[in-house]
Amino acid sequence: MARSMASCSAYVEKVVIPTLQPGDIVILDNLGSRKSQAVRAAIRAAGARLFFLPPYNPRSQSDRARLRQARARGTQKLRADGGTHSA
Repeated sequence: MARSMASCSAYVEKVVIPTLQPGDIVILDNLGSRKSQAVRAAIRAAGARLFFLPPYNPRSQSDRARLRQARARGTQKLRADGGTHSA
């Protein structure tokens, strides 16, 4: 884990930080190396806001699948209606 933390810190400092501007938002997943104090401090020192994704939840995966299916049905209906949208 120490090696991945060092790699993550180096990546953040050399690649991510130079692209950040004050007020930017950085969203990270919950991998332990991304939650290190060095990574957090570097991002915040650049003036960016830092957020972490919520922990993995198997139920949310099934919710996302249902949402994708609903979007696909809506797209199919829109195409069948000739691309018009009536409110």
